[in-house]
Amino acid sequence: MVTAAAHHERLDGSGYPDGLRGAELTLPARVLAVADVCDALMADRPYRRGMQQEQALAILQAEAGDRLCRSSVDALETFLGQQSVPTQASQTSFPGAFYSGSS
Repeated sequence: MVTAAAHHERLDGSGYPDGLRGAELTLPARVLAVADVCDALMADRPYRRGMQQEQALAILQAEAGDRLCRSSVDALETFLGQQSVPTQASQTSFPGAFYSGSS
């Protein structure tokens, strides 16, 4: 499966488009799924402000092992802890985000 097509799949089989589970998910798909969820949580949306990094990481950790790859979540948390990154995503932090919400 193409990695981009699998980024909404979840370890427990609850994802889409194919309901893949566990070892059926490639490592790149697992990593991309974690990155996608993190971006979705931290990015501003038309209907809500993006979450702070700590809150987003707490949600990712709660999903780790069941729905998301624990080692991928842990790696992201380690990476973010080593970076000088904003605590909240913005359009400049994630170039793929098209909405730049206003305060």
